[in-house]
Amino acid sequence: MDKSSKFFFEDQKYNKERIVRVLGGNLALLKSKGILYEDSSGDLIFNYVGVISNGRNVIFILPKYCNRHLDEHSKRTLFNKLLKIFKKYSGLNKSRESDYFVSELDSDEVSDFMIADYLLNDFSLNGYYQKKFTEYEIDGEGIIDWSKTVNEITPVFSKGVPYYFSTYNEVVQKDEYHLIVKIHKWALSKYFNDFGVILGFTGLEFDKSCDGMKILDYADFFGSVINKEIVNTYVDRDVKLLKALKTAIDREENQFSKRPTLSLYGTKYFHRVWEEVCKTVFSHVNEYVKKISRPNWINFTDIEVNKEKKTLEPDIIKAFEYRSKEYFLILDAKYYNINFDGKKLEGNPGVEDITKQLLYDKALEKLSRGKTKHNAFLFPSSNSTNTFKVFGSVDFDFLDIAAVTLVYISAEQVYNLYLENKTFSTHDLFKFVSEINKSKKRHSVITSTLYGNMFLFTKRLSDKN
Repeated sequence: MDKSSKFFFEDQKYNKERIVRVLGGNLALLKSKGILYEDSSGDLIFNYVGVISNGRNVIFILPKYCNRHLDEHSKRTLFNKLLKIFKKYSGLNKSRESDYFVSELDSDEVSDFMIADYLLNDFSLNGYYQKKFTEYEIDGEGIIDWSKTVNEITPVFSKGVPYYFSTYNEVVQKDEYHLIVKIHKWALSKYFNDFGVILGFTGLEFDKSCDGMKILDYADFFGSVINKEIVNTYVDRDVKLLKALKTAIDREENQFSKRPTLSLYGTKYFHRVWEEVCKTVFSHVNEYVKKISRPNWINFTDIEVNKEKKTLEPDIIKAFEYRSKEYFLILDAKYYNINFDGKKLEGNPGVEDITKQLLYDKALEKLSRGKTKHNAFLFPSSNSTNTFKVFGSVDFDFLDIAAVTLVYISAEQVYNLYLENKTFSTHDLFKFVSEINKSKKRHSVITSTLYGNMFLFTKRLSDKN
C-alpha cells in the first residue's frame, strides 16, 4: 500500500508523539468528536472502532477485545470482516451521531474508504465508465438509420416504389480516451493503492496509464466536465459513478489545501454492533418483551393507576426445545474486555448491569416456568476455536435469584453467521446450555472439595487443641 497505514486498538494507551506522527494536526478535531481522549498521564486512547484517514495516512482501529499479538495479515482479514459487518449493520439500522457510516457518495461526510469500496467493487462488476459515440457505416451490421439513408442515398425506383440497395447503419463506438474515462482510471489506481489490500481487491487488474494525471492543476475543469455529464446521463449506475469521481477530485484538492482533512468510517459505540450481531444469531424473540409487566404509577389523590409505556428490555430472549426438553435463555450482549487476572478483576460490567440482568430473570419468571432457564452475559472473544467458553458467574448473595453466567463467544464465528444471514441452530443452542451446565458442575465440585479440605484442616486443628 502506497499510503502509510497502521493498526491500533480501541481502549489501549498510546504515546502522544506516536499518534501525532500519523495523524498530524487532526488530534484536536478527533478529541472534539470524542473519538480520541487523553488520560491524566498524557497518553492517548481511542474510543472508536473503524477507519481514520487524513489524506496522507490511514489508520485502522480494531475492537478492544482483539488479541494484541495478531500478525498483519490477520489484522487485515479481521478488519475486512468488520467492514462488511459495518455495511450490513448501517444498512439495517438508522445511523446515530456517534456513528460514521455515511454512504452517499456526493456527501462531504462520506469516507474515503467508502468511495474506494464503491469504485473498486463497481469496477470489478462493470468495468470502466463507457463514453459512447455513434458512427455510420454503409451496409454495416448495426441498426439502419432510415432518415440518413433516405436523405443521402439515391434509391432505385421500380413501378414508382423506391428500393434502397445500400443503407447507413449505426455503429456505437467506445471512446476509451475520453477525459472521464481517464479520470476513472486515475481514481481506481489512487484508491486501490490506498485501500485495495484491506478491502480484499488484491487480484484486481486495471489500466494504470493515468496514475500521473495532473488532477490538482485542472480540478475545477475536470469537475465541470463531470457535472455536465451527470446532467446528461440517465443511467443510475453512471450517475452514481460520476458522483464518486467528482468527490474523489474534491478530496484530492482538499488534501493539499491548508485546512486539515479527516475522513471517518466507523463508530464510537461498537457495543451497539455487538448487541445487534448477538441478537441476530441467537434469534431474539421480541414478543416476550411485550409480555413483561410495565411499571404502575399510582396517583394517591384520584386512586388512578397509570401504566408506563416502556418496560424492561433484555437484549436477547430465546426459547427452544431439544430432545423433548424446553429451555429458556435470557442473554445480554456485553462489549467488555473482561479479564480475571488472579484475584484482580478488570474490564467488568457495572453494578447496574448486573442488577438489570437479575431483574430480567425475575420479570420473566412466569414466562419461563416449566422450562430450564439460563441467564448469561455474552462477551466477545478473539478465540476462533471455541464457540462458547463459560468462565464465571456474578450474583448478589442477598438476592434469591440464580447467578448470571459469564460466557465468552467467539466473535469470528458469530460474525460469519451474521454475514451469511444464518443463526445458531437448536443443536448449537443446546451446546451453549451444555457448556454452562458442565462449567457449573466443575465449579461445584471444586468448591465442595475446597470447603471440604478447609473443614478437615479446621477439624484437625481443633482435635490437636
